[in-house]
Amino acid sequence: MNHNGVISLPAAASTAYAMGDLVAVGGSGEAILNNGANPIGIVLHDVDSSETKAPVDIQLISAGGIALCKTLQANAITVGGVVGTTNDAVVRSGGSNAVGIALEASANGDIDIIKVIL
Repeated sequence: MNHNGVISLPAAASTAYAMGDLVAVGGSGEAILNNGANPIGIVLHDVDSSETKAPVDIQLISAGGIALCKTLQANAITVGGVVGTTNDAVVRSGGSNAVGIALEASANGDIDIIKVIL
C-alpha cells in the first residue's frame, strides 16, 4: 500500500472490473466484485476479463478522501445523501453498507460516476 491508501490486488479469473466498482477481497487474496459483503475499496481503472491475475488498483475506503464511484441505474442519488451498497458493486442511495456521502447527484435511470466523500 502506498501512502495514498491505494493497494493492488490480483484480478479474479474471468472478471471484468470498471473504474468505480466496489470490491472486496476473495478467499485467495484476489479482488472480487462486491456482492453485498463489506467492500474494502473502489477500483481506480478498468481491467478486462482476459487479464487474469493482472493487478487491480484499489482506493481503500478506510483511507478516506474522495473517490469516484459507479452508481446503480435504477436509483436516484442526491447531493449530500448517504450512499452505500446492498448486493452489487455499485453505490446506491442508502444501502445496508454505507460507503460515504455523495458530492454529486445521479438521476434515476442513469449509470454515472460520481464523487463520494469516504
